[in-house]
Amino acid sequence: MPLGFSWCWQGCAWRIERWRMQRFLRRGFRNGRQLLDSFLNRQPCERAVLPSGATLRHPAGQIGLPETLVEVWHRQVYTGRFYQPAPGDLVIDAGANVGLFSIHVAQRQPQARVIAFEPARENFEALHDNLQALHIDSVQPVRACLSDKDGHALMHQPGGRSLDYRARRCEADHSGDKVPTLSWQSVMRLAQNQPIAMFKLDIEGSERSFLANAGQDDVQRIQRFVIEYHDVIEPGCLDQIRATLGATHDLSIEPCGDGGYGMVYATRKAA
Repeated sequence: MPLGFSWCWQGCAWRIERWRMQRFLRRGFRNGRQLLDSFLNRQPCERAVLPSGATLRHPAGQIGLPETLVEVWHRQVYTGRFYQPAPGDLVIDAGANVGLFSIHVAQRQPQARVIAFEPARENFEALHDNLQALHIDSVQPVRACLSDKDGHALMHQPGGRSLDYRARRCEADHSGDKVPTLSWQSVMRLAQNQPIAMFKLDIEGSERSFLANAGQDDVQRIQRFVIEYHDVIEPGCLDQIRATLGATHDLSIEPCGDGGYGMVYATRKAA
């Protein structure tokens, strides 16, 4: 294929996908125009009104709602052809934000169970309200961040997006709005040592320390992982993912931008 033709085709494909994303926002929600304007101009938007009239809430003054709707509901980066929830599945949603992935799973398969971890207070409150607004009781929200050991952390936000909260470890007697940190072992206990169909992990660089203490017997019980890695925040995240999952899972790595972050899709190897 001539190089010029390849560039032309890629440009056309990008424009078509952008048009589809815009149509999804414009037609899929009662306030679609507002969401589309927020998406195009990177402006805050604090609600998405579904065709049913139910309203999904997002922290005021922060950007990220339309982008996450496009990523999780339209592009289906965590599901798509990779994972379809089935009755009885247990799903872990680590870095749940306002709950869009958890809601996606619960609506597609009401008989699946989801444990949703979100440490940032404003996000967690919106997550809780969104589950109530849609009358979803199959999702268990937990305000906690995942780390190398149990303890406490303070959340900080380097940008204006609800997606960018990061954890800083602190002592139990530290002042401020502390949030619990949970180790791999504590998460497995919350899962009641059941097989896990899907583990979605998007925790802004903490994936390195969290996965470093993963037990191989536990890892083997997890059918699929979808992990957003953040070497740009914490160098070595991708290497840690390879070290933790490489022996038990087949990995597909999709870098983004200059490769400082991206997605890892991991499926358990056949016995």
